[in-house]
Amino acid sequence: SSGINAEYGASNEIRFCEEELSCGLDSSGALTNTAVTLTPADHLPGATVQHSYGHMSVFLIRESADVRDLSSFTKNFIMEAQAIMRAHVASLGGNVLFEFRVSELVLLDSPQKLQAQILLILSGDAANVNYDNRQS
Repeated sequence: SSGINAEYGASNEIRFCEEELSCGLDSSGALTNTAVTLTPADHLPGATVQHSYGHMSVFLIRESADVRDLSSFTKNFIMEAQAIMRAHVASLGGNVLFEFRVSELVLLDSPQKLQAQILLILSGDAANVNYDNRQS
């Protein structure tokens, strides 16, 4: 299950990070569970970037001919898209996706026919970070 963690920055602004466990591979090739963070920020306080995997963009389309609740259809698709992004980051060896963006969401529906289509474009910068546990 995913959760939202709020962090308070220097000027009391709130930054939201979403985390969910995804499967990844460690340096020996063994399967591990890794918490992958999706954040719109360009850095995480207390984290040091160990490796950058570059920018990634994903284009997803979902279509259904049995849509009874459009909001649930949309919400479920967005959650699945976030899980796909987390899995992609974890498969590269990363544990964070910086500058996470939904750059386009197009929803077309035909309520009379119970049909709907969604186009979703997601992007961000994948990286592996280590968190500094020292107290300051």
